[in-house]
Amino acid sequence: MIVLERIDNMKPTPKMFFLDALDRRWREYLDQVKNCRQETSNEAIHEYRVSTRRLLSIVDFLRGLNPCSDLIKLRSSLKTQLDDLDGLSDVQLMQVDVAELMGENPEVKPFLDHLYQQERSLSEKASHQINRMDVKSLGKRIQNVRASQKDFFSSSPTSKRDYLAIVDEAFDFVLDRYTLLDLVDTNTIHRLRIAFRKFRYQVEIVHPLIPSFPKTNMAAMREYQGSMGVIQDLEVLHKALLGFAYQSKGKSMDSVLSILLQQHSDAVEAFWKEKEGIHDFWRSSSKAKYSWNEKKKTAVPSDSQ
Repeated sequence: MIVLERIDNMKPTPKMFFLDALDRRWREYLDQVKNCRQETSNEAIHEYRVSTRRLLSIVDFLRGLNPCSDLIKLRSSLKTQLDDLDGLSDVQLMQVDVAELMGENPEVKPFLDHLYQQERSLSEKASHQINRMDVKSLGKRIQNVRASQKDFFSSSPTSKRDYLAIVDEAFDFVLDRYTLLDLVDTNTIHRLRIAFRKFRYQVEIVHPLIPSFPKTNMAAMREYQGSMGVIQDLEVLHKALLGFAYQSKGKSMDSVLSILLQQHSDAVEAFWKEKEGIHDFWRSSSKAKYSWNEKKKTAVPSDSQ
């Protein structure tokens, strides 16, 4: 167990805080690797992917402060692990959605059986990949990263401005994606979702260091990202079902495909109505106030006050 350094008033220094974040996310990742080596269920794969993304986010964050070759190699390894499980994750998500459709649309049962068959094949492949992962080498690289970053923090004091600049940059990219949103082209929503997810994970790292950060913001950010994820999931499902119907040449899936198209339309409309909420999650520039502080400043007192 690594003993973390503390200063007299027990408040974390940036050095202690970010190294602790790396340690915690590495332990979470190891726990999920262990779980996935025992089973490759929907929940296990999901939690493993989340832990990998959270570890990846602190790796990216530390790269922003102090780039080094071990961080680059570590990032590449983690990204490959995520990519290798994309297919299984998609199939498991589709199974849940199709099972919900089964009650009123029994014609989707052959497709659901097809998904179960795909899952068995992909689960075996995933289990093999996870079991043969060289976690020991990853651990050594983590220790190298930790030592390098510890030396960096000791020799180059990191100010609040330094680490907030990384989140500012991530949010700038989010806003760039936001300005390109097109109601007709949902690819623009997917690109925003990817940028927003990276930003959200970085906020997750630094928000304990921001005294004014609203407690409800992290949940609201997950919900905002989720509203975009629903659109993506429906598109993946519609494409897969359309391909299955074409190849099987069996019972018509037209009614189910129509349902999915309507659900997709509703999801896009729901997101579009709430999309401006993105401005509530951070500040518009490094010189601006946080959005939640701006709201306090402009709030109009009620008659009762």
